[in-house]
Amino acid sequence: MQRGPYRASASGPGVSAGPTEGTDPGAVPSTPEEAIHTIALTAEDLPTGWTVEESPTDANLDDDPTFRGLCDFDFVTDIPPADQTGLAEDRVVVEYILVEGTTQTVIVQRRGAVLSVVLGEAGLITFDAARKIFQRLAALTPEAAGEA
Repeated sequence: MQRGPYRASASGPGVSAGPTEGTDPGAVPSTPEEAIHTIALTAEDLPTGWTVEESPTDANLDDDPTFRGLCDFDFVTDIPPADQTGLAEDRVVVEYILVEGTTQTVIVQRRGAVLSVVLGEAGLITFDAARKIFQRLAALTPEAAGEA
């Protein structure tokens, strides 16, 4: 799978940011490397007042500090299943409660060689953002998704 040059994260409320620097919202991708910029989380995917920040990592999920805290944690997983309509067929959705009581939602979606990972503590907003990302993922050409 392709790993992009960055990973965006959302936080809110705060000052709304625009698309991640270096992206052209009107560009039509032709490769998975270009497609990750097209499907990436933007401020427009979030409610007014929320922000999108570029990750300080190189988007290698193996080293991503966002996910380090998930290892070796005791989780409570008795959260009722959420409505997963509008998401990619090839997906993993996990909701859990951290020991300190924080509920987190992780939504991983894939099409071909393009992978999207959204992690958030506001479940409805996380699902809404993932659905918007899936719409862009579904609109990719087979070449851009790495399927051709």
